Amino acid sequence: MTYDHYADLPDDGQRYELANGVLQTMSPSPHPLHQLLSQYLSKLLIQSCQNDNI
Repeated sequence: MTYDHYADLPDDGQRYELANGVLQTMSPSPHPLHQLLSQYLSKLLIQSCQNDNI
């Protein structure tokens, strides 16, 4: 499959990716709350690893 074929696919509500010429179904997008929590936890982790002496 080429990108042009991929671009011409109808919107069926599914998420796809084209990898090495093979069309593959992707997992659903994460819920916005999941994204917010993930970002918050990442921020906490980064802050906990920072050196205050810099």
